[in-house]
Amino acid sequence: HKGFDWGGLLSTFLYFPSISYLFLNFFPFKKRLLRKIYYVLGWSIFSIIFEWFTLKTGFFYYTEWKIWYSGLLYPLIFSSLVLNMKFVKRINQ
Repeated sequence: HKGFDWGGLLSTFLYFPSISYLFLNFFPFKKRLLRKIYYVLGWSIFSIIFEWFTLKTGFFYYTEWKIWYSGLLYPLIFSSLVLNMKFVKRINQ
């Protein structure tokens, strides 16, 4: 519908922090690099599938965005979460 969608805003603020929390909580910090890469790619694939599902159900919609943009950005976003977590841990020690 036209106009601002409060439900969409609320779901965005609930979904993305929850996914970030789960991603970081189970991140294999003490494992080898290849394991970390697989972990980030696995979460990226999950996120793309979830995004595709929300598009098909009409919960989300795009105006000029393409799903392959998300496919390129999710690994960067998840990697930046890990780097930020390492930075915050280093500061707080």
